[in-house]
Amino acid sequence: MQKALEISPNLQHKKIKNAGHTLHLENKEEVLAVIEPFLKAFIQVKQNKR
Repeated sequence: MQKALEISPNLQHKKIKNAGHTLHLENKEEVLAVIEPFLKAFIQVKQNKR
């Protein structure tokens, strides 16, 4: 993980507590809290490129 963070300075590593392989089922609220800002930023970048 450290190497990936060094290569991509904008990369973020988030750990979801109390979740295993089905983290979206085991801790849905925290998963959404982590993913939603990423998706909103991605959509904004895509819209700005139009």
